[in-house]
Formats: sequence, C-alpha cells, structure tokens
Amino acid sequence: MTAKEPPLVINMDDLAAKRRLMSKIGTLKGLYDVSLQPRKKTRSLQANAYYWAAFVPAWLEWLREATGEPWITKEQAHKMLVKHVIGTKEIVNKETGEVIDDVIPETHLMDKWEFNEYLDRAAEFLASFCGVVVIPSEMFYEQKGTQK
Repeated sequence: MTAKEPPLVINMDDLAAKRRLMSKIGTLKGLYDVSLQPRKKTRSLQANAYYWAAFVPAWLEWLREATGEPWITKEQAHKMLVKHVIGTKEIVNKETGEVIDDVIPETHLMDKWEFNEYLDRAAEFLASFCGVVVIPSEMFYEQKGTQK
C-alpha cells in the first residue's frame, strides 16, 4: 500500500469477503508488513467544525471576560473545556505507584459516539457553569448553509 492509497477495508462478517482475503494471502510470496485493526467510526469533519465554531469560541470569550486574561488561546480553551467535561487521567509509575502527571484526553481520538457524548456533556457544562447556551447543531448547519 502506498501513502496515496486508502487502507483496505474488509467486513470480516462477510464470509465471501473473508474467503477472498484468505485466498489472496495464500498466493503471496516474500515478506509483507501486515496490520489488522477493527475499524472505528471516527467523528465527522462536520462535527469537528461545529465544535470549533460553536463551543470553543463561546467558552473562550467567557473565559477571557471572567478571568480578565485576553491571552488565552483557542487551543488552551479547548483543553480547559475537555478537562472540565471529561477530567484527566492519572499517569502512574506502575512500580512505585507514584502519580507522574495528569493527562487531558484527546478528542481527536474519539469515535463519533464518544465525540457526540462529549458535545452533549460540554453543552450541559457550558450552560450550567457559565450560562453559555451553544447553538444546536441543526441551527448551526442551517446558518452555515445560508452564509456565502
């Protein structure tokens, strides 16, 4: 597979597809790098755009006003929102039990269901914590569609 080719996707629940794969593998010669992993439905570009246009700027504006800190960036606001909504994960030295650090989860690693749950929880947090109401996705896409 070259860098330009999309990865091969095979439904392993489809017996005929699985047989074709096994038949092809049986004819190969030489050394191959092979990697199999379950396919994960990633969040859509639309959901990502909605998050960065509807959630992060509203939170950022509130943060800057509430703290008087105009230097807070969109990326910092995003990380703070994730931390407030999801929390952090402790990284622990397995030999000593010592907590080395806390890590903020990465939203780009979430599948579409996890990301949608995050958006729901983030909207609830923004409404309850700082009185920010995020525009619903349907309205966001309608407005986006009318803008030229």
